Amino acid sequence: MTAESSASIQQRAKELVAEREKIEAELKALGSVLEGYGIGMTNSLVDLQGFPRSDIDIYAVRNARVQIIRLRADHNELTTRIEKTLHELHAAKRLEGASDEGTRDAPKPFAKINGVAPDSPAWDAGLQREDLVVRIGSINAENHKYLAAVGELVAASEGTELLVTVLREGSTKFLKLTPRKWSGRGLLGYG
Repeated sequence: MTAESSASIQQRAKELVAEREKIEAELKALGSVLEGYGIGMTNSLVDLQGFPRSDIDIYAVRNARVQIIRLRADHNELTTRIEKTLHELHAAKRLEGASDEGTRDAPKPFAKINGVAPDSPAWDAGLQREDLVVRIGSINAENHKYLAAVGELVAASEGTELLVTVLREGSTKFLKLTPRKWSGRGLLGYG
């Protein structure tokens, strides 16, 4: 099975967005029908005595409401499909970018893992000795302030998952690290 190109995925995404915009236009038109009667999706269609209101076209209002409900469901489903397609597009662009040698700057590591304590949060996250740290949360080579920013972030993130990007044997790994108290020193367990 061959991977779909980013251009074809992008075209598919554009078609889904156009379809969603068409639904949005229909929803707006149906909303205008309800507004024309001065009624919304939840207003009662009967008067205080329980009789159908004579000031509105009950059939048109009920029909518009049913169509709005159906179109909202279709809109939500299309939004989910667009989201998945955009994820596919970004993944395809990453793969295409990885195959283009020399066209992208390699991630710049700012720290090296010298050791990982067993049963520590770093151990649980999958960090290994010799990993080169490219990013921890929002901290990277440009803003780590001689690693002080890492300490501040870890202290402020106890119990909160942080995304960590490392280079390991020439490949990029994405890990999830949750700083927490454990039997050793600190909140991470690596050095």
